[in-house]
Amino acid sequence: MDASQLYHMLVFATVVEQGSFTKAADKLGVSRSMVSQHLKKLETRLDNRLLERTTRKVYMTEAGRRFYQYCAELLQLAEQAQQAGFPANADLQGSLKICLPNALGQSQILPRLGEFCRQYPKLKINLKLEDMRLNLEEHHIDLAVYTGQARGACSIQADGQWQHLKLADYQEVLVASPEYIADHGRPAHPDNLELHSWICAGHHLRPRPLVLTNSDGQEFRIRVAPHQVCNQTIGILPMVIQGLGVAPIAEPLVRDELAAGRLERLLPDYHLQAGGIFLTHRFEEGMPPKVRAFAKFLSQKVYS
Repeated sequence: MDASQLYHMLVFATVVEQGSFTKAADKLGVSRSMVSQHLKKLETRLDNRLLERTTRKVYMTEAGRRFYQYCAELLQLAEQAQQAGFPANADLQGSLKICLPNALGQSQILPRLGEFCRQYPKLKINLKLEDMRLNLEEHHIDLAVYTGQARGACSIQADGQWQHLKLADYQEVLVASPEYIADHGRPAHPDNLELHSWICAGHHLRPRPLVLTNSDGQEFRIRVAPHQVCNQTIGILPMVIQGLGVAPIAEPLVRDELAAGRLERLLPDYHLQAGGIFLTHRFEEGMPPKVRAFAKFLSQKVYS
């Protein structure tokens, strides 16, 4: 019997104990589709169906009940071995290489990083602030946080070999400074936006599309030509505060400026596309304890 067969058995036992594929995936730190693949391989190897699945319930077949008696013992032994072999949280050691978007890291995560470091004092942090989406394997990055378009309601998804944990949703908002609004006027409709000066993220000054949706679900598609661009979001914010133009920025990054009156939101009845904040790691079969600890910290302390 090879090691993969043993893991298939552990996955099967976990599904039975958790009562669903989704809960088993959360327990094992893998995607739901990965759990399904392991079960399929096990059933093919045994040439027997172990589980019956409906939209609401997972239950064992007769063959599954007989086989589970042995797998349950294997799972118990594995859990005992893990408790003996892995250190307690406070004793986690080694290094953890993390990649964060510049603005998001500086505004939301870095101010709380001290709390994580004090909780795990023996864990060394190698932090990289980078807005580009890097190849985790090539750059030896354990986990990365990135922003993008929302990927659905599931908390954990599989994308090839990468595992994604959704931490939060965010909404981009259109903002400008009071000085800019005083000089150029406040747009009353999306059609007015093309007349304004734009500050955009990116590397070029070519026009780009912008889609806004009102409360009735009507879409308004326009093209804006930026007057200034910056390759990092963190550089856009001071440009907008200085009154150089209008910019779409993730709401969490401008929350303090809006509250203090340094910026104002434009067209609040119209919405840009929603985005998500995700954590991704490079470990296909499950997160190591140090990665799981940081994922838990982000989901419970930063994005709870």
